Order: sequence, then structure tokens, then C-alpha cells
Amino acid sequence: MDKFTRRNFLFGISKFGIATGMIDIFLEQIILGKMNQLLAAEESSTYYLGLYLSGGPPQWMLAPLESGFTPSNGVGTSFSTTGTPSYSLSNDLPPIWSDSNLKNNVAFIRGVQSLPIHSESVTQFTPQSSYPGIHGLASLKNSKYPIACIQWGLDAALNHPEKKSSAVIYTSLNSGTEEDIIREIISPFDSKSVTKINEHLESKIEIALNRLVKMGSSYNINASKMKEEVNSARNIIKQGLSGLLDTEDGFESYLSPYRDRVQDGIRTETSTPGSYSGTNHSMWKINEDHSLSSGDSYDCLNGTNDTLVASLAIAHFIFENDISNSCLMSAGKLENIGTINSGNYQAHEINHDAHDVGANAATYFFTQYFKGILAGLDKFRQSMFPDSTKDYVFHLGSEFSRSAKADGTGSDHGTDSSVHTVISNKISGNNAYGEIGSTGSDGDTYYGSWGQAAGSPVSLKTVHYNIAKLLGTTSFSFEDYDATIDITSSTTASVKTKIKNKGVPS
Repeated sequence: MDKFTRRNFLFGISKFGIATGMIDIFLEQIILGKMNQLLAAEESSTYYLGLYLSGGPPQWMLAPLESGFTPSNGVGTSFSTTGTPSYSLSNDLPPIWSDSNLKNNVAFIRGVQSLPIHSESVTQFTPQSSYPGIHGLASLKNSKYPIACIQWGLDAALNHPEKKSSAVIYTSLNSGTEEDIIREIISPFDSKSVTKINEHLESKIEIALNRLVKMGSSYNINASKMKEEVNSARNIIKQGLSGLLDTEDGFESYLSPYRDRVQDGIRTETSTPGSYSGTNHSMWKINEDHSLSSGDSYDCLNGTNDTLVASLAIAHFIFENDISNSCLMSAGKLENIGTINSGNYQAHEINHDAHDVGANAATYFFTQYFKGILAGLDKFRQSMFPDSTKDYVFHLGSEFSRSAKADGTGSDHGTDSSVHTVISNKISGNNAYGEIGSTGSDGDTYYGSWGQAAGSPVSLKTVHYNIAKLLGTTSFSFEDYDATIDITSSTTASVKTKIKNKGVPS
């Protein structure tokens, strides 16, 4: 099936079906899309994949703090010989990056301005209403993609200057299967659904396609090419797109490679605290109601993250079929985790809003969570961008990182602690940007280093500019950004080694 035709056929996804009259707009979009495709020169394109880390999980397992920082029992990347959290870096990165093929193309912007509220999740991706959201930038570089962004998991405003919309599919399908989500994307254009909208649809289709032929003639477009495109469009309209999934394997062929890789990442343990001895219960607890027994050990050997798997498979489907060059998806949560005692397994859930997750549980489970994400992204890069012919930007963001309690009993919402992890073939090396420091003094609840900004936080405008620069769309970004932070530069940021002390967070 012709990809250009399919893409233009999907042009109306975010508006189609609102009213009967939308079919007229829909058909116009087919015509305009075909004309753009036949007249326009090939444009370069950079693909954007945003992953939203819901709930504000701790991120010190993913983004580096400084060597020589003020230690805290609540902050760790591995475990000491005594089974308590220990923070260490390997080649300036947390241990989860050691085996990742992405480690030489990553930048971390830390200590980014953020309020300690969950609604900041939207602000982190759309900093200001008068500018396009970060997830809206990719489509500005290349106008051939009629859908500016596919979103699932976070409804952040696109603010597209050309008034294009996102296809927001998360609202009705948070609990749907992966195949449900894909069908939601294409079902409005299924032949049976389309036919129900207007009994005169057939004649409208023919009129629209005949107009396309006439327009093509007036622009001296090759007649045989025009005929081929018109016939392809007619067949798609009459047959629908459900055949994209009605294959022998359905959507499973997209899902299985990512499922295997993500699960491998989650289930391969980096470091463990050993077994619970009956002491320091608050550091071991997985949630508020979790009652531990002596001999309990954490378990991720059956761990999954089905939402992340679905997000990567959907993005693969979207990019491969030229539906859009931008996706903002959910990074999901750990599933099917728990504890084992004498071979007996007990399932538990771990909350990303980890107020009551002790330091041992947080260090272990969130390390495995991020390992799954890196494994999935590595597979995505290998599948979609195996060489240098296509540029990509992977962007991980959340409302905030967490303020760790110094006694290891849990964590709270962190102020000015948001982290943006950006992976791209346009980034050389692995550098961390933004001043972060220690908070409070010995004895304070949040004493230690966990990622809060030292001094002034990094402006969201600076994050926006840097990603816009990677996507080649700086004319749409803010003017008053911090020019000293440039993640495309191969020079290590001068702020990287700065440590300051800051007061106790509110």
C-alpha cells in the first residue's frame, strides 16, 4: 500500500467524525495532501519520540549526580556489601548505562524549574501557551506529515502554529490493549465506518478524486503518476485500513521484539540488597501497606512493562507508515514485581509517586524500571534508525524528580528538580548540564544530594531551545534561553562540576 496515500488518508484523524460535514473537510485534505506530495521536493526529517515518566519517579538512577556530592541513605544506584543504597558513577554515568548502546549519544539537563505538583507534567512538555510544545516541533521542519503528533499517556497542548492537531488517543484507551490503540487510530477510516457517515459518500469520493485529476493536469503533473495515486486513494477509501492489522500475526509482529527486549532489561539484575533481615523495615517497604517477613527478597524475574512495550510498538508503526514524525507516549510502570520468601512469590505494585517506597525498594525497582526503558529504546533505535540516513531525538521527561528523605524512609515531590534526558544521533558523548547541589544540613529531612537545582534552576525555555535545535526548528523556540547550555556541543558543560548548598525544600 502506497505510504504517501496512506499518510494523507490518515490526515483527518484528530478531527474526523466530529460531524457529518467533516467528510467534506476530510476529502479536501486528501486532495491537498496529494498535491503537496506530488509537487513538493523531498524534505529532511528528524523523528521525535517523547516518553513521559508518570508520577514523578526518582531519576538519580538514570541521570547522574556529581561525584563528591553529599550522600544520603535515600539515594542510590546500587547496593553496598551491607545491603544499603550506595551512589556511584561509572565513566560519569549511573551503572545502568554501562551496557547500553545509547550511552555515547545522551545529554542530561538537570535542576530544571518545576513546581512540586503533578500538573507540571504538561508544563514540562509545553512550557508556554504562545509557543509550540516540544512534541509539536518535529512536524514544523517537514510539512509532509499531516498529523503533527500522536499522543498517548499525556495530553500536553501542541500549540501548533499551523493549527495542526495531535491525535490524542490516551483518553479512552488507558486500559485498552495495544491492538485496541492501533485500531483506534485507523478505525475512523475503516470502509464500513466511513460509509455510515454519509449515504452520498461514493459520489463525493468520485467528485473529489476527479477534482484531483483536474488539479494535477493544471499543474502539469505526470498523468500516469496521477492516475496511480487516484486509484490508490480510491482503493483505500473503499477498502479501509483495517487490513494493516488483519494479517496472520496482527499487531504482534510489532509488539514481540520490544516485549522481549524490555523484559530482558527489567529482569537482568544489576545489584540487589540481599534478603530482609527484619530490621530497617521502612527502608525496605514497597508501599505503605507492605508487610515484610524475615527472609524476603525483591523479585523482578517476571517483571514487565506492557505500556512501554505498546508505546514503542505504536511509535514504530506510526514512523514506519509515515503517519507522523512525532510521538509523545507513556513510559509505563513496572508490572508483575514482588517479593520471594522460601520460593513463595507475592505480587506487589510500586507507585511512581513514591512517598512510601523505602530507599532499598526504590533503588532496586526503579533501577530495573529504567533498565527496561533503555533496553526498549536501544531496540527502537536499532529497528528504526540503523544508520545515519535518518535523525532521531528520544526525550524522557516527568513533572519532577524526587526529594529523598535522608533516613531512607521514602521521598516527596522535588522542587526545581525536573530532569530531561535527551538521546540523539546529533549528540556526541554523554554530558550533564545544570547546577545541582545538596539541600539542608545534617539532621534535616531532605539532607543530601538528590537533584535539586543549586542557585537558579534551568529554565524550561532552555530545554525547549535545545530540543528545537536538535530538530532544526529554532525559529519557533524561545528567545530568552540560557545560551551557555548547548547539548549539541561536544564540549563538557562548565557547570558540570559545580556543587552548591541550598536550603531545605519547601
